[in-house]
Amino acid sequence: MLGGALAGPPITAVVAIINLLAFGPDTTPIGLFTLLVYCTPIAAAVTLLSALLGMRPKVAKGEAMAAPEEPALLDRLPRPQRGRLLHIAVSDHYVDVTTDKGTTLVLMRLSDAIRETAPEAGLQVHRSHWIALAAVRRGFRQGGKPVLELENGTVVPVSRTFMDAVKAAGLLG
Repeated sequence: MLGGALAGPPITAVVAIINLLAFGPDTTPIGLFTLLVYCTPIAAAVTLLSALLGMRPKVAKGEAMAAPEEPALLDRLPRPQRGRLLHIAVSDHYVDVTTDKGTTLVLMRLSDAIRETAPEAGLQVHRSHWIALAAVRRGFRQGGKPVLELENGTVVPVSRTFMDAVKAAGLLG
């Protein structure tokens, strides 16, 4: 409030100059005083209102905000398909992005899509597949080849290239 009150006289001067240019030299000392009486409380009220509306809860260092951060990749999806990220798979020049609410094709490279999955914990398990760690129901061998079954029933192959990372994550024995 004090800052707004202190801004009142300079604002009055600006308004007086604008009035002078717009209406001519018709200003009296009483008119200037009246202008000061109106401008000062208006400036104080605007300052107070902007301070109140601009207030945000302060977060201590290291403390997270209440709302968890979502992966940037979800911003590329239609609203009905935005949900918890489960799986990304290559599909020609697109990636199939699967959430707990459905699957959507997005035109981008797999490597770019994987970069946009943060902060969701996940792994690339094949040159064409990335999975969210929380989405894995179980790991097993199918026809002698290692695979991961996701909570939505999708079975994802695991390539030899990524086998060590998959085992280190405890997804396969």
